[in-house]
Amino acid sequence: MKSATHCQLLVPGMLRALATTVLCPPALATLLRFSRRSAFFTGDEYAWRCHLFGVARQMDDPVGPFCALGDGLEPGADYWLCANPVSLHLQRDSFVLADAQVRGLGWAQAQAFVEMLNTHFADQGLCFYAPHANRWYLRLTHPPGLETHPLPEVIGQSIQRLMPQGDDAMQWRAWINEIQMLLHEHPINQALEQRGESPVNSLWLWGGGVMKTGRAPAGMHIWAHDPFSRGLALAHANPVAILPNSALDWADGDLAAGDHLLVLDQLAQADLRDDPADWQRALLQMERHWFAPLLAALRKGAIARLDLHLADTHGVSSYGVTRSDLYKFWRRGRPLGVYLG
Repeated sequence: MKSATHCQLLVPGMLRALATTVLCPPALATLLRFSRRSAFFTGDEYAWRCHLFGVARQMDDPVGPFCALGDGLEPGADYWLCANPVSLHLQRDSFVLADAQVRGLGWAQAQAFVEMLNTHFADQGLCFYAPHANRWYLRLTHPPGLETHPLPEVIGQSIQRLMPQGDDAMQWRAWINEIQMLLHEHPINQALEQRGESPVNSLWLWGGGVMKTGRAPAGMHIWAHDPFSRGLALAHANPVAILPNSALDWADGDLAAGDHLLVLDQLAQADLRDDPADWQRALLQMERHWFAPLLAALRKGAIARLDLHLADTHGVSSYGVTRSDLYKFWRRGRPLGVYLG
C-alpha cells in the first residue's frame, strides 16, 4: 500500500557563498536532481514559517513571542524581543558580529547577566529572561516603534548599518550602549576571556512583536529543536515533537498520514558560530542522518512525497520529489548553490 505521509524538510542556514564551493553530498544531490522547483519565497526562514502559519508581520516578523513560548515562557499580551548574547569584534573602524553562540557561557552565568540587567533597567520597564544560556528574551508591556534585523542576517557583518531603526531607535541605541558597558565590566566576561573564550559584549535585539496567531496548516505535524517552530506549533495547537536524531528514528515510529514538517537546523547553528568548517561538517552529518535514509524511504514508497525548502537570508527555494520522479534519468544534476535563489 502506498504511503500517505508527506515529508517536508526546512533547511535553514544555507550559505550561498559556501554552497557554491562545496561538493553537494550524493543523496542530497540526487533528491535535488530529480525534484521540481515548486516555489520561491522572498524572505528569510522566519518570514517563511510566519507565512506558513498565517502569522502577520508587525514592524518585525514576531519571532520573539513565539520563541519565548517555545522556550517555556508565557508571552501573554506583552511585546517580546529576542535578545541574543553575542560577541562583537572590532575590525578596522567597525564592529562585526563574530559569534552568536558563546561556547563557554553556561546557564548559571546567563542568569547572573540577566539579573544584573534587570536590576539596572528596572525603572525603564525592561525585563530580561534567559531560559537557555544562548537564548535570551526581553519583555516590554508596550510595543516600541522599532524595526530590527534578524540575527542570521548579521552574522559576520558590520553592525553599523544593521542597528535598530524606527521612531524609538535613538533611545534603543542608547540602551544598547548601556548594555555593552555593563557587560564589558562584568567579572564573568573577564573569566571567559582569561579562558580564551569569546566574551558576551553585546545583545542583538530582533524579532519583536506580540503574539497574534494566524491560520495554521491543519493537522501538520511539526518536528523541531528550535523554539520558534515549537512555539508556532504550540500557539496554533499543531502536533509538535522534538526532532529525532535521524530519519531512521523518525520513521521508526507509527507515523501519522498527512504533512510532517521537519526543521533541520544544523546548518543554521553552524552559521551562528560563523565557522565554514563546522558548516561543512553539519552538511555531511545531515547527509548521513537525513538525506540518505529519506531518499531510501522515498524509493521504497515509505513516504509519498518529499519537499525540500532550502533557506538562506534572501529567500526560501522549495523543491518537490516523488518516487516516480526518481526514474526520470534525463534530469541533470547541478551544483548545490544553483538551487538557491
